[in-house]
Amino acid sequence: MATISLSNSNLLLKHGAWIHSVAISPDNTRVMTGGGDGTIRLWDLETAKELRRFNSRGRAKAPLKKVGFFLDGIRGFASSWGETRYRTVHATWIFNLETGEELQVFAEDAPVLHSALSPDNHYLVACLGAGMVKLWDTKSGVNLLDLQNMHGAKVAFVPDNDRFLMVTPEQLSLWDIQAGQPIYHHSSDIPSRSSLLPKYPDDISCSSDGAYAAVSRRGGIEVFEVDTGKPIQVLYTKKVPIRSIVFLRGTHYLVGVGEDRIIYIWNIETGKLESTTHAHADIILDVACSLNNKLLVTASADGTAQVWEIQM
Repeated sequence: MATISLSNSNLLLKHGAWIHSVAISPDNTRVMTGGGDGTIRLWDLETAKELRRFNSRGRAKAPLKKVGFFLDGIRGFASSWGETRYRTVHATWIFNLETGEELQVFAEDAPVLHSALSPDNHYLVACLGAGMVKLWDTKSGVNLLDLQNMHGAKVAFVPDNDRFLMVTPEQLSLWDIQAGQPIYHHSSDIPSRSSLLPKYPDDISCSSDGAYAAVSRRGGIEVFEVDTGKPIQVLYTKKVPIRSIVFLRGTHYLVGVGEDRIIYIWNIETGKLESTTHAHADIILDVACSLNNKLLVTASADGTAQVWEIQM
């Protein structure tokens, strides 16, 4: 596998508040950021110019937890969690990227801690407060799955769009969407940074070929086979929490970012750390990769999103 590295494109998106989530459009021309100031912002990826700005759920400015694009480039989705002077805002919703108009609203009954959209955009899943995990059909709005006692869960869809992975402090499981049942459950035992700290997962990501997935926690990153749940690598990261991970499309390179402000890239087949790049003036909260594998965008608590060119 070829050597990989990053170079700074010198494009800096100045959101101005903590950026909790970042996404790149399917046509690789725009970036979406979701901030702690309750705004969703769209940016031109060539010029770093802000194109549009929307408040989360109308006037309310609850912090954004997750943002993303639909494949049609016309719709986006977002999740927020917070109290404002206007109202309580716990929701995941689909909206028009031109106008900000809400098209569908889900999960208004509890704080949204994590959410994910299936690769074909057919399903949306949200991990809510009080240990609830809910799955919806985005076309009909029907709630297809309602799970309880899944505290601290994180989820990722498998690219076949028929299954999703879920990790909690206690277990890793693979779910069949149509059957609404788990295919397997495995205990989850990545070493924690401290025995006094809960082993809550920070993120989960699946490779584009559906062969591997990775889970990041305080103690490291575990890589495993999707079909069996069998662990194949544990990647240690100086015991620094890795907040966000993503596989580069069509490869087995894994990118991780976190509290030490370093962008890590591993070859998960060998376990080798291929690249480290120092970035940002504060912790890095999220990372996204373009579908053509040419660009990486990191989002930080320093209020900026930085664009990087991938060389491999």
